[in-house]
Amino acid sequence: MSLTGAGLSAESARRIREALTETLLQETSNQPLPGAWKLLIEDCCTWRTGSQLSRQLLGALRGHFGSNVIREILLAVAGVKVSRTCMSDSQLDLFCRIAEHHGFGLVTSSERYVHRRDSGKGGSSNSIERLAGPEEEGGLRNVYVATDSGLAKTGEMLEEAGDDENFGLLLGIPRCCREFYVRVRSIAAARQNDLVLLTLESTGGAMPYDPWVNYPANYFGPGLISFFPCSFRCRNAAAVARSTF
Repeated sequence: MSLTGAGLSAESARRIREALTETLLQETSNQPLPGAWKLLIEDCCTWRTGSQLSRQLLGALRGHFGSNVIREILLAVAGVKVSRTCMSDSQLDLFCRIAEHHGFGLVTSSERYVHRRDSGKGGSSNSIERLAGPEEEGGLRNVYVATDSGLAKTGEMLEEAGDDENFGLLLGIPRCCREFYVRVRSIAAARQNDLVLLTLESTGGAMPYDPWVNYPANYFGPGLISFFPCSFRCRNAAAVARSTF
């Protein structure tokens, strides 16, 4: 999750969350929190939402963005979570117009990044190689999407600070999977930031595993979860996948 690869300490993350929660409660005067803000307070294991995805927004996105990017945008705009994706400047120009028309928030990184092309996995990329030059083609910006720009900006700030715990909360990642990521991120850094084999190692018993928790599907086509599960039998990750479906 972290751009820096080095997360904050658990104590620092706890203090940040307490400060955010206190501010939110003061500003909302005990009214229901809008959108994904409630994730910072509830920290539920599975998504609890009656939100409906926008068919009109789907129509505007289809044909311009990949299926997994569309999935993340739809969930964020529905208030289920905050989403982070990557876009070229040409894609971003179109996406900004779509956001203005449909009234949701987005924040983009000022820098453009060149992503490292991983070996295998359909040419996917889980890591950044370097900053892109001013006129260099192929650079991508990080794009944070939410129901409002303040929430999207909070997601950006938490990630840039290396606060994997609270950023993971806003991304809607279950606690068990966030804790798994923190435990293995240093090992994963030497493996293309790919946790699939680490997830496999932490999965007990013989195959077949739960097909709802098939994260590697993202490497080759549509998937239902955007995060590495702690196990290919994780019930919380499976519940998120079912909610997405």
